[in-house]
Amino acid sequence: MRVVLQLLEGLGLLIVTMLLIGAVGFPFQTNPIGPLAGQRLTGIEATWPEDWSFSDEYSFAAIEVRPDDLHSVTTLCFVVDGMLHVPAAGAAENEWPALVAGVRGCA
Repeated sequence: MRVVLQLLEGLGLLIVTMLLIGAVGFPFQTNPIGPLAGQRLTGIEATWPEDWSFSDEYSFAAIEVRPDDLHSVTTLCFVVDGMLHVPAAGAAENEWPALVAGVRGCA
C-alpha cells in the first residue's frame, strides 16, 4: 500500500509540474498546438502558390490570419479543381474562417 501511495504522490507531482510548465510556456508559443490557437507561424514564408497540388500529401495546414493581431490555427485542408479548401467546424462562431474567405485561391 505504501508503494502505491508513493507512486500516486510522484504522479501527482509530475502532473503539477507539467501544468506549471505549460502555464508559463503557453504565452510564448507561436505555432498552433492541436486545437489551441497560436500567433505568428515559424518557418519560411513562401509566396502564394499558383498550383496547390503539392498539398495533396498533407491532411492538415497551419494557417496564419489576422495580420494586425496575429492568430494562427491548424485545420483540415484539401484541393478541389486547383483551389485550396479549409473547412472550419463552427464557422459561424469562429472569427478566422471569415478572415480566410475571400483570399485569392482559397475557399
